[in-house]
Amino acid sequence: MRSRGSIRSKLIASTVAVLAAVMVGVTAIAREVFDSAHQGITHLAIGAGALALLIVILAVWLITRPMLRRLRRMVDVAELIANDTDHDDVLSHAIKVEIDNDDELGALGKAFNEMLAQIRSRQIRLRDAIADLTASEIKLERRYERRKQALKNINRQLRNEMDRRSNVELELRQAQKLESVGRLASGIAHEINTPIQYVSDSCSFLQSATSDLLAVIAANRELRRAVLANELTGIAALEKVHAREVAADVDYLVEQIPQAIGRALQGLDRVATIVKSMKEFAHPDQTNATYADLNRAITSTITVARHEYKYVADLETDLAELPPVCCHVGELNQVVLNLVVNAAHAIETAVKDSDRRGKIIVRTTSVDNHAVIEITDDGCGIPQTHLDKIFDPFFTTKEIGKGTGQGLAIARSVVVDKHLGRLTVDSEVGRGTTFRIWLPIDHAVPPPLALAS
Repeated sequence: MRSRGSIRSKLIASTVAVLAAVMVGVTAIAREVFDSAHQGITHLAIGAGALALLIVILAVWLITRPMLRRLRRMVDVAELIANDTDHDDVLSHAIKVEIDNDDELGALGKAFNEMLAQIRSRQIRLRDAIADLTASEIKLERRYERRKQALKNINRQLRNEMDRRSNVELELRQAQKLESVGRLASGIAHEINTPIQYVSDSCSFLQSATSDLLAVIAANRELRRAVLANELTGIAALEKVHAREVAADVDYLVEQIPQAIGRALQGLDRVATIVKSMKEFAHPDQTNATYADLNRAITSTITVARHEYKYVADLETDLAELPPVCCHVGELNQVVLNLVVNAAHAIETAVKDSDRRGKIIVRTTSVDNHAVIEITDDGCGIPQTHLDKIFDPFFTTKEIGKGTGQGLAIARSVVVDKHLGRLTVDSEVGRGTTFRIWLPIDHAVPPPLALAS
């Protein structure tokens, strides 16, 4: 409406300007006529001017009326487009400006219609694009739901597979532990047999000594009765007691009986220690990690492995004071056992056909907030070409029947994967090997194979 009023105002202004110009011209003509003619002709001139004015007004009205009508049509179409929020009228081909002349307004109408055609074409393309985008969004949403469900299924399968793998690894470690126990069974039996023999010999000695002492005690009782009866009988009984004491060697018994009892108790203590160590070593590990005394666990493991190294090497321990460490102590016992047994086998290979005894040193220390278990031997060493393979499953350089190639692979899995630690090795052929187990002191062990959501 504002644009329509603006055009009307401009047309009226132009009409008034034309009329003013006509009146100025008529007035000038009248003045000239008045000056050159008579006074009576003035009225005729004024009438002629008024007539001319009416003619001009009529001519201007006849000229501007079609222009205003055509401009009004364009303004109406523009307002219709401006108020068409849903673009339904724009997209319909009914809206256009009618062109009835080839003048400037006709060119303007033609350009306006072309603009409408472009707007209509763009609106159609935009509508089609929105429809395609909506369809694509629906397809993507459906595809997302399908993939989301597929991902849930995959996660469920993966969780089941990881649980199964965790159980298999646990069974494998337990089987390896029992295999180690089976391999050490004869040595453990010998370790138990030796203190049992001490106990048996001491008990046999105590049995014999008890019989002799009972005979001496009986003679002393007979002596007391004889002394009370008469003097001559007492002298004979005294001689009999003396003979019993000489035969029993009472002084020897007094000296040896405490020692025999001590040997028996020591043997029983040794048996109890071995049995306790075996129980701690072979008992299935707990599912959750607990705080444990590493030095105590190492001592128990060394006791179990003693028969493997005692004929070829001396084992020394240097166990520093350590805080309790959160760990799966049963699995760490298996790792330490494997490393000690490997050290014994390496020394056995190195000292074969010689009188030299090797040495195994087990140390514990605290370095950079880590508990470090170090196992060093002066055996044959590991070739450099094998150092990158020793932690691979089923890799072994031992002869058939002495190794399965699983010991170090399981050791690395326990230390690195399960305890977030490190397992390092330094070795030189002919000089020996050192394995180091690095365990975080104040870092909780994660639960077994949890799937992140």
